[in-house]
Amino acid sequence: MAGHPRIIITIVLVFFIGTFGFNFPIILTAYSGKVFDGGSALYGVLNSMMAIGSVFGAMMAARRETVTPRRLSVTAAAFGAALFVLSLIGWLPLFMVGLVLTGLAGVSFNAMANASVQLESEPTVRGRVMSLYFVVMMGTTPLGSLITGWVTDTYGAPTALALSGAICAAAAGGCFLAFQRLGLRPAEAL
Repeated sequence: MAGHPRIIITIVLVFFIGTFGFNFPIILTAYSGKVFDGGSALYGVLNSMMAIGSVFGAMMAARRETVTPRRLSVTAAAFGAALFVLSLIGWLPLFMVGLVLTGLAGVSFNAMANASVQLESEPTVRGRVMSLYFVVMMGTTPLGSLITGWVTDTYGAPTALALSGAICAAAAGGCFLAFQRLGLRPAEAL
């Protein structure tokens, strides 16, 4: 993996998105209970809105034949921006629309990052590289949930969401600069 900086940069970006971006059970629970004064039914509706966006994001991702470092970084930045903008919305119908867009950006990023790492990996070590990728993607979310939960409890759900979005967008920007500095090429479908 040391000879493949594209994989390393992508996994670093996945670390930040996984740690700080995908803590929706905590955020949406706080929004449905404290911000919008709803209950479990509202929590289910909020998750459903995000799922609708996720379906559209998956359909869009299925149509792509290449994953460029720029597209990967822009999608990660769009996800971070969507989280940040969502934190500014206090009107429930508009918040639901924002969740659709957030779900779309999140799944688009996941699909592109996954494809990028798989396409860049040597076939003989692809399984090992992908296991590391999934440990970073899914294993860091519980770590981030501790931080997100504390920020949500101490400063409120909108602050936690804004902070998550800002961190994800900053990580996307940093990784984009790293991609640019190395002059990396697109990962093309096999």
